Order: sequence, then structure tokens, then C-alpha cells
Amino acid sequence: MPNPRPANRSYSTESLEWWNAGIPEDWEKAFRKKDLAEGRRLYAEGAIRSLELRTDAAEAVAKTDTQTVRSVLEVNKGVLQWRTSLPEEENGAPFAVASIYEVEELIADELDPLGE
Repeated sequence: MPNPRPANRSYSTESLEWWNAGIPEDWEKAFRKKDLAEGRRLYAEGAIRSLELRTDAAEAVAKTDTQTVRSVLEVNKGVLQWRTSLPEEENGAPFAVASIYEVEELIADELDPLGE
């Protein structure tokens, strides 16, 4: 399998710091195991093509062979909330999961863990 193409990323230092502090550590508990597994697969395959990080929301675009899906992530009062562009009868949770992993990767890539 070829290496996945990295996502185009748009962010500010302020938004990185906000999301670093804002993502609940136990966010994965909000998703079913099968959605987590599918989201991990989408993330590992590089389905997330773009990510815009702001202090009020994160927006991601994922592309697969058959569809393009937008995800919006928000954290309100310590609770992760998400929605996707898929109709309600389709399961958008794996795309939200992949988007969160992309946010976490961006934070890990760009913020100094020691604060130096």
C-alpha cells in the first residue's frame, strides 16, 4: 500500500493550544468499537485530506473511493460534539473519529510536549 498523502492543514498556535487543552482524554468512549475501528482505518489510509483548526471548531474533509465527507468537531463544556455531511441514515461516526485522530496528530506534530 502506498504511503497516504498528508492532509492539508490550516491552523494557528492559539487553535492548537485550545484543542490540546480541549479534547477530552476519554473522547473515544463516545463512539462504538466498530466506529472506532473503521475511523482508525480511514485515518491510517490517509482519508483525511484537509483539516482546518479554529478555537471554536475543527473542520475536516475526508475522501474515499466512493464519497467525500465533511466533519465538524466542537468541544462544549468538556463534551466532544460532532456532525458530518452524511445523511442521518448513514453512519458518519467513523469519519468523525478519523478527523479527531488527525487533530491529535497535528497537535503532536506542532506543539512542543515540554513547552520549550
